[in-house]
This record gives sequence, structure tokens and C-alpha cells, in this order.
Amino acid sequence: MSVSSTTPDLTVGMDSTEPHEGLSARSAAGTGELLRFLAPFLAPVRWAVIGSLAFGMAALLAAAVVPLVVEGTLEHGIDSRALGLLGGLMLLDVILTWVAQRCGFVAATSSARALTEHLYETTLESPMVRQVGLRRPSVVSRHTADIDRVEQAVDVTLIEGLPGVMRIVLSLALLYLVEPRAGLVMLVGTIAFLVLNWHIGRGLLQVDHRRLHASSDVGAVVDETITASRTVSGMNLASWMVARLSERASRLHIATLIQKRRAGRLHIAARVVGYLALLGVVLVGLVGGVAGAGAIAAALLYVEAVVRGLEALPPWLRDWRLAVTSKRRIEQITSAAPRVARLDTGAVTSTSVGEGLTFHDLALEPDSLLTMGALGVPSGGLVALVADAGQSTSRLLEVLGGDSDPDAGLVTLDGVDVRHPLVKRRVALLTYDTSLFDTTVRDHLGAAATDISSVAAEAVLAKAGLAHLVDLPGGGLDARLGSHAEVLSVHERQRLLLAMAVVGSADVVLIESLPVLADVDVALPLLSAMVGDRQRTVVIATRSAELAERCDHVLALYDDGIVVGTHSDLMIQPRYAQIWDRQSAISADTKLLESIPE
Repeated sequence: MSVSSTTPDLTVGMDSTEPHEGLSARSAAGTGELLRFLAPFLAPVRWAVIGSLAFGMAALLAAAVVPLVVEGTLEHGIDSRALGLLGGLMLLDVILTWVAQRCGFVAATSSARALTEHLYETTLESPMVRQVGLRRPSVVSRHTADIDRVEQAVDVTLIEGLPGVMRIVLSLALLYLVEPRAGLVMLVGTIAFLVLNWHIGRGLLQVDHRRLHASSDVGAVVDETITASRTVSGMNLASWMVARLSERASRLHIATLIQKRRAGRLHIAARVVGYLALLGVVLVGLVGGVAGAGAIAAALLYVEAVVRGLEALPPWLRDWRLAVTSKRRIEQITSAAPRVARLDTGAVTSTSVGEGLTFHDLALEPDSLLTMGALGVPSGGLVALVADAGQSTSRLLEVLGGDSDPDAGLVTLDGVDVRHPLVKRRVALLTYDTSLFDTTVRDHLGAAATDISSVAAEAVLAKAGLAHLVDLPGGGLDARLGSHAEVLSVHERQRLLLAMAVVGSADVVLIESLPVLADVDVALPLLSAMVGDRQRTVVIATRSAELAERCDHVLALYDDGIVVGTHSDLMIQPRYAQIWDRQSAISADTKLLESIPE
């Protein structure tokens, strides 16, 4: 895209992960695409949409009759019936407008809620949830600012935009009926405005997109500052961060200025065309004459209605174009390929091989087959996952949990691909990410087991070493934990995650290597509670030979395969024994370093 020398290049320095949507410098208004996009979200509230338009049209008809009543009253003198009719029409207009607005508000807010839920559900399955393709503030802004713009477009369309168009058409028709020459002049002025609006508005989508992009860049710097606040402070990077923000704020300033100038032209065009048309009507009346004072009053009222309609068009069209831009930004998430290839819930892919977790010709990396045919993970009890040097237990656990696609093959649970949504719910994966949520301890446990009682909650917390949380300041188990559960320590957050897994309904629990489980005497009671009476399968990644020995089975991950057995049986194999020899050497080096005085 070329940029003129007089217009700053707003794309310079922008993050490549925030792609342009391919908008041309002269992009179409996008009316059809936005309507198609909104259709499924407006369908459940179609009667609110119809009601808003119907009551709005009825209000316009009531208002349109008012000038005719005024004309008759001025022509034939004061009449109590006419005055009563005039007052009744005005009251009817107000009531119908109020009802139309209420219906419009319901349609706009309900469709926005449905769109928000759809976008969030899609985000959970998209690569953007891991900040692939879009940065975190960009993903957040699509759930907030962009949804707000779409809602605003629906709101303004139903309450101001379409009624404004109907007001123009109806007023022009009645103006022509009252004074044909004035009606023709006003019609020419309206057409002139529409031509100007089309010409000025053609490039606004591109301008709007650039402005939103520049705003996202500013948000990204703020997000980085919050995330890396200790680094910024500790490394004295404040001045550098201020300079980065200033540069992006400057681009945002320029983009906003260009955007507002373009939008301002539409408002000025509407005002100018309205006044010129009004002047034309007055000149027609002065030069050609009209029937009388009533006709003059009626004509001026209809002219004023047309002018009001014209002045309502630019804000409406502006909001509509912004909504088109936001719709295209939202579709960067909703149209993205899923992060994990989920199977259609109506098409269950199953195998006839075994129950429990089973590997089928699995490869995590290209040209690196780990299993030939089917290999089952022993069901029920504790299974230690041990990895040779250079192998990632996290990657294998994600594939086992249906949270990542293998390079080849698949993993099944009771014969069904673990990525299937119904099966995925039967597998829980606990990662070393300790970010939790700004809610209560009770709510966290309730998310895993909706019917958990207070007694059961306190019991599982005691097993997890969190009995003291019943005395949390501010309400005990009902005290809010703050952003990312900052009230709790890292180990407390890990223990709370483990407690959630204990009370959860998953048949299989996968656990990454967690520091809180480093002590075997602490880990085993909690892991045993997790297995429970249901004999769940618990797979835990570990670097502890003692924990591996006390587990029922071991999965040993090598660069060329996976071996299943007990710890004692596998220790006979030199390759497996070498894993623990290397681990012992690392532990010895660590202890030596810890013994050196500072």
C-alpha cells in the first residue's frame, strides 16, 4: 500500500502479528457483510427488531401528520378538535418513539451479548488465546471495544438510522404534496448529500482500521509494562518504555486526527446541504409564491424534518462503518483455524483397540515416531511420566489431554480421540502455570464440582495442605483472591489446582512437574486422594526416582519411542537407569552449589 508524502505512514513499526485485513484505500461500506454477520445474533430477538422498526415507523407517521394538521389549523382558524388532534399526535409520537427505543435497546444489547459469548467460546479454541497471531491487548479489545462498536451500530441503526431514512423519504413525499417545487429542490439537495457522503466515506474503513491498529499498539506497550513491571523497574527501563509509548502515541494521534477530519467532512456536508436546500425552498416561495401561511408552515416543518434526517445520517453511517471494521477485526479470531483440531460432536472417531488412554502411531515431531501401532497407558492408579534428556513431558501431556495436536497419529480414551469435545471433558491437565482467577476459593472448587458442600470443600483443602484458607481475611473461603489470585502464594495456587482436580469429575488427571509435589511424602497422599475410590488414572511428570518407584507404572519417553512398565522392571534397562544417573548428578551439583557460602 502506497502512502503519500503528506500522510504519515502509520504502518511503520507496527507489530507484524497484528495483520491488516486487506482493506483497499477505497473500501466498500460493507453493509451486506455486516448484516450477514449479525443475522444469527439478531435472530433470537427478531421480534424486538421488528417491534423497533414498526413502532418507529408508526411514530414517524404520527409526526408526519402534524404539519398537515398545522396547515389546516392556520388556514381555517383555531379549532378545538384540530388542537386536540395535534396534541394527541404529538403524545402518540412520543409514546411510540419510547416503545421503539426500548425494543431497539433490547435487540442491540441481546445481540451484543450473544456475539460476546460466541467470540469468547471461539477464542478459547483459537491460537489467539496463546497470543499467536494477535497480542493480548488486541484479543481483549475485540471482546470489549469492538463488541461495543457493533452494539452501537445496531442501536443507532434501529433508533436513529433507519428512522432517519424513513423520515427523509416520508417528509420529501409530503413536502412535494404540500409544495411540489420545494419538494423538488429538497430532493435535489438530498441526492447531492448522498453523493457527497458516498465520495467522502469510501476511504473511511481504511482510516478506521489504521486508527484501531495504532490504538492497539499503545495498549500493547501498557500491557508489556504491567507484565514486566519488575524488569522495567529493576533494569531502569522506564525512560526507554516512555519513549516507546510516546512513539506509538504519536502514531495514534495522527491516525485519530485523520479519522476525525474525514468524519467531520460528513457532518459539515449534511449541514451545508440542509441549509442550501432550505434556502432553495425559501427562494421558491419568494419567487413563485405559495398558497398561504399554512402551506409555508407545513413546508418548513417538512424541510426541517428532512434536514434532521440528513444530519442523523453521518453519525449513523459513521457508526456502521466502524462496526464493519470491528466485525473484520472480530473475524480474525472467529475465522482463524482452531488451535486444536476438534472433531465434530456428531462424528465420533473411535477405534476398537482397548480401554483407557491409548497411543496410536504417535509422533510429536516430524519423522519421529514414538509408537508403532497401539500402546496403552495402564488404567487406574498412579503413572509416572519420565523423560530422557531433550524430551518434553509438557508436550506429551498436552497431546494426552487433547489440548494439542500431535504431528501424526492420535491418542484415544476408551477408543475415542481425546480431542473430541465430549472426551476432552473427561481429561484434566494441570500445568505449571499458576494463574488463577479473581473469585473465591469456594468458587474455584465449585468450578470443578458444582455440587460440592462446605464440609467436602474444607476436607479437600485440608488434604491439599490449605486448611488455613478457611480463615482468609475478608470472608474465609468466600473472600475474593484478587487478580490472578494474588492473595495466594505460588505453592498455594498449585495446591488449590490440585484440590480442584481431586473433587473434579475427570476420569484421567495429567499433572506437569510441579514444585509443590517435589516432596514425595507430601505428594503421595494428595495423589492417592486424586486416584480415589473411582480408581482414576493419574499421570504425573516427575524427576524424582523415589516418586517414580512408588507409582504403579511408569511411562518412559525417549526420542525414538515410549516404554511402559514398573520402575523396578525398567531399571534393568540401561537406558532408563541412565536417566536417573544423570538426574542424580544434577541433584548433587545443585546441593554442592547450595552449600557454598555467599
